Amino acid sequence: MKRTSIPALVEAPIPTGAPDHGPEIIACPSCSNGFTPASAEMNLFGHSMSIKQKHCDDCCKDAESRFAEMSKGVSIEGRDDWSDICPKCYQCFDLEKAPKAISDAYYRVIHWNPNSTRGIGLMGASKTGKTFLVYELLRRLHEAGKSICDTTGTELAWAIASPDQSDRRELIERLVKADIAFIDDLGKEKITNTVEADLYHIVEQRRRNLKPLFVTVNSSGDELAERMSRDCGEAFINRLREDVCDFIKVG
Repeated sequence: MKRTSIPALVEAPIPTGAPDHGPEIIACPSCSNGFTPASAEMNLFGHSMSIKQKHCDDCCKDAESRFAEMSKGVSIEGRDDWSDICPKCYQCFDLEKAPKAISDAYYRVIHWNPNSTRGIGLMGASKTGKTFLVYELLRRLHEAGKSICDTTGTELAWAIASPDQSDRRELIERLVKADIAFIDDLGKEKITNTVEADLYHIVEQRRRNLKPLFVTVNSSGDELAERMSRDCGEAFINRLREDVCDFIKVG
């Protein structure tokens, strides 16, 4: 039986409405107001890199204000240090040294609304900076007092398959309850029926409790669904795309 095509994960680009002459006008993805974006050019290892503002000045200032308010009065007692949460190889994010492909996604990720119930999914090839970018946002959210639970698809699959089921229960509970949950390289793991069921449980619980989930994936919705069962694949992708994450293509 021919499988139903899965809707693409990446959302449609925002219409720009730029005139034929004069300053470029684009729509802010946060408020939909038109504005003239600032841009900057830089040279990275001999390659020209262009970074363009994606959100209007008012929304950028509003996001900065929200982060500042969230940081007020935050107690660090009992919280893990960021160095204990983030893998060491992702702790030194530098936009000027980041892959060129990351520039288009940078402003949309960094100016994510910390009060949003929807997270972000970054989709693209390996070594395009997806994980660096998510951890940079998570670092700021951690500083603002948000609890973070991060894992990888393979680490989650290992915990699920572990003979000691306490590992599985603990990781799933943290992924469900944390303010911010992040699954890196979703889809690289071997997707057994148990992994499939637990992934759906995590996504569904975060949706029900209005908690954002962040993921990075290398494959499209069709490819990921093909690795899952007929009953769960399409439902999982639709739930992830429509209710939990806003997907952005990197590269």
